[in-house]
Amino acid sequence: MKWVPFPMLRIAGFFIGGILFSIYQPDCISPNVAVVLPITLALVYFIIYFIEGIKTLPVLLGFIGLSAIFLFGYVRLYLQNDLRKKDHISIIVEPINAYEAVVRSVPQEKE
Repeated sequence: MKWVPFPMLRIAGFFIGGILFSIYQPDCISPNVAVVLPITLALVYFIIYFIEGIKTLPVLLGFIGLSAIFLFGYVRLYLQNDLRKKDHISIIVEPINAYEAVVRSVPQEKE
């Protein structure tokens, strides 16, 4: 078996595509569908793979697998993004007059 880097480039490209889609179109897919759909696609991929094998349906498996990877990228950013939190600075409607900072440790001196 020989390792070929090109499949990893496709996987990374689709994952990054999902992240970019989540940045520029954050409300295009509802949160429930965005979480359930990639898991479902991954399960369908493995079921078809183990029943039929890779040689019988390679295009269908590729489409399902890369769609799942794309949606995993979308969900990854969707779940990690703070813009959806109620106390995020972008959601505050009133004008902000000042910020409050919390010092957690003593300042360190440069050596």
